[in-house]
Amino acid sequence: MTTQFNLIAFAFVEALILAGLMWIVQPTLSFKRYKLRLTAVPIIALYLIAAPLAGLTKFLGLYLLLILIMRVINKNRLLEACLYSVVIVTIKVFVSFLTAFRQLLLAKEFIASDLLSFFTRASDLGIMLSYLVLFIIIYRFFVNGLRAQITTFKVGHLLVFGVDLLVVLVTFSALNMLYRFFANSLFQLTNIDKLTILLLVTVNALVALVLLLMYLMNSFWLTHFKFKAYRSVAEMDELTGVMNRQSGMSRLSELYKFYKNTDKNFVLCFIDVNNLKVVNDRFGHNEGDRMIRSIATCVSDALRDDDFIARLGGDEFLVCFDMCQLRDAQKAWSRISQSLDKMNLSSDFKYRVSVSQGFASLNDNRKLTLKELIEKADVEMYENKRKYKTKLI
Repeated sequence: MTTQFNLIAFAFVEALILAGLMWIVQPTLSFKRYKLRLTAVPIIALYLIAAPLAGLTKFLGLYLLLILIMRVINKNRLLEACLYSVVIVTIKVFVSFLTAFRQLLLAKEFIASDLLSFFTRASDLGIMLSYLVLFIIIYRFFVNGLRAQITTFKVGHLLVFGVDLLVVLVTFSALNMLYRFFANSLFQLTNIDKLTILLLVTVNALVALVLLLMYLMNSFWLTHFKFKAYRSVAEMDELTGVMNRQSGMSRLSELYKFYKNTDKNFVLCFIDVNNLKVVNDRFGHNEGDRMIRSIATCVSDALRDDDFIARLGGDEFLVCFDMCQLRDAQKAWSRISQSLDKMNLSSDFKYRVSVSQGFASLNDNRKLTLKELIEKADVEMYENKRKYKTKLI
């Protein structure tokens, strides 16, 4: 009965620590979320008591449980829940590991054969809480700055989370094996003067190096994502969301230089929106902007991943069909024209949305400069626009 009571008591202590860490890594003034953290205590404790799993499996189970709870607290933001859960479990397990190593090497007390599944004993709580305070201070002063980057720019994939989790799992496994080695060799280790103190310092230094590595990795990746986000904004046309003139011409220039002396080909399509001035005069510039956005969306949605569209300015766009022959680009444009027709039938536009286009293929004009190639597409576009206006008359 006493053993069972101790198990329940220790499980609740560890659950309380985990819930406290949930508060520390993501503080909030919301009382509702505070109550959710308190509710997490019996849930985590029940898992720690009832879970028949051991070792790494148990660690992963606890981690997934924390993700579930943190996801509720974070209003279903999965990525943030994963990253915060990494921090929580890392702090808690590192604290338990360092406590176990200290008791083994200095007090000669063997805690468990498997560090990933043991409960903290009452006699170890003082040491563990000292380590816990130290880790919290480190987190608040050094790692807390990463949280602002996570919430400011939403990371579009789980690369950071995956790398963090991998590093943590490898470190935990290594410490687990090191602890077993020390436990099996404890008699020999204690015979050498001050060796146990040196080994304890080495273990603490190893953990410190892992934490520094994780901090540098996360800082690098989040800064990288932040730079990509800023770069994406700088390269984007504000009105339409497609590439702007500068970024589009820069990419096209690189493509031209690369393909110029090869047998690879791209096709340019110069686009000009029909009747934009009429729409602006009759319905206002907001409606004209809406027409431009609709056309840009319709065209960009029909392009392949390697193709791109850039807004040159006003009502002019330039599309590049990469690794494509002229006839294939014209077929692709036929599909875009059909999409524009469908948009006219299904939308509430009070006017007809249409464009004039002109093509120029690199294969047929390899002696031309890039500027001349664009002008060739521009000339064909103006010829088609003249025919369009003639039909209207």
